[in-house]
Amino acid sequence: MDLPHAKVRHLLPGVRRGFVISTVPIAVLAALLWHERAAGTTAWVAVRVCLSLALWWWTRRLGDGGDEAPRTLRHLVLVMALSSLGWGLIAVMIETSSVTAQSVVLFAVVTNIAIVTVTCASDRTVYLAAVVPVFVVGVAGMLVRRDDGPLVLPLLAVLALPYSFAMFATAHRGLLEGFELERRNAQLVDELEQRHAQLAAANERLLDATAHQALQLDERAALISSVGHDLGSPLGAALLTAEVLAERSEAVPAELRGELAGRIRAQVHDAMTVLRDLTSSERLQRHDLVPSLVELELAPVVDDVSARHRSAGSHQIVNLVPADLTVCADAGLLERILDNLVGNARKYTPVGGLIEIGASADDAAVELWVDDDGPGLPEGRRDDVFEPYVRGPSPSSTSGSGVGLYLVRSFAAHHGGRVWWEPSERGGSRFVVSLPRHDRSTPGALPA
Repeated sequence: MDLPHAKVRHLLPGVRRGFVISTVPIAVLAALLWHERAAGTTAWVAVRVCLSLALWWWTRRLGDGGDEAPRTLRHLVLVMALSSLGWGLIAVMIETSSVTAQSVVLFAVVTNIAIVTVTCASDRTVYLAAVVPVFVVGVAGMLVRRDDGPLVLPLLAVLALPYSFAMFATAHRGLLEGFELERRNAQLVDELEQRHAQLAAANERLLDATAHQALQLDERAALISSVGHDLGSPLGAALLTAEVLAERSEAVPAELRGELAGRIRAQVHDAMTVLRDLTSSERLQRHDLVPSLVELELAPVVDDVSARHRSAGSHQIVNLVPADLTVCADAGLLERILDNLVGNARKYTPVGGLIEIGASADDAAVELWVDDDGPGLPEGRRDDVFEPYVRGPSPSSTSGSGVGLYLVRSFAAHHGGRVWWEPSERGGSRFVVSLPRHDRSTPGALPA
């Protein structure tokens, strides 16, 4: 378990204190053992047990209660405990009169420390710090006479302790560097994970953009195909009618010639509407459309649009708008809204069917509606029809740009209004556009 860097910095001074606590008292007790073996041994064992428990608790604390402390700290604490154990065993070894016995004890202590240290710790400095004092004092104890032991051995111990402190200090610096490297490594791992997340997000955005571009290409291909059909149909019909008039103009009665001319005008207007809708859609995408709001009488605008569509001679178009009703709108955009709504009604209303245009108003808004007796809209298509390049229930039998109702919604939004669909009482569709009666930038007043 890795510790946070701040906690490691807080606990590392305890390594020095732990070494002093585990080494100095045991060295002093070892000197006492040379004079009073029984009492000194008892005291040493008691302190050794307490110190072992303290070191075990500290190791658990470093591990936050887990089974493992940080590896380097855990090894260092273990070597400190073995070192203090060696200092205590020296006294027992010195009391033994046999040189062979002394050698065996010394060999056992040093070997035990070496095996455990090399197995558990990769830092040889820690190993030397634990072994050298034990080895020096042990060898000196075997070489001096018994009478000189109490004087020579403490002196050697005092000389060996600074070496041990220096070696542990070196190990401690390495420990700090190791934790610093671990901290930097953790930071690099975090940065790498963040970069990976950023790259994943960028890749996701790139995939989305690619999919969006592919969708746009598909839409453009469908649009090109649709425009070819939608322009070809009215222009082809207009061309055919014009050829009939040109070839048989003298045989065609004047009344019929007027009717055919009206059809040509309506068919060319339908083709122009397709081109105009596509141009407006492009301007909307560039945010290049700013309405010029003025007070308008609604009925004359409806009359003009109705007459233009009525000239096609295919539907009955009735204007039910009150004569005195006014609205605050852009004249060109209002005409386009009506033109697209009536054109949409013509596409889906059977030949000879009835299309009604009406309006109602309150103090704040005017609701303009176009009602037909076509097939209506199924439940799942009532919101989709206002999206670009979406057709009604029978797109194969109708012509148009596919953006007519989308433009109606956009033009209404540019006025601060909205558009929605509702069922007609005659079973068809009713599209309703709500527009403000007054300029909302100056509440309560009409523009001059």
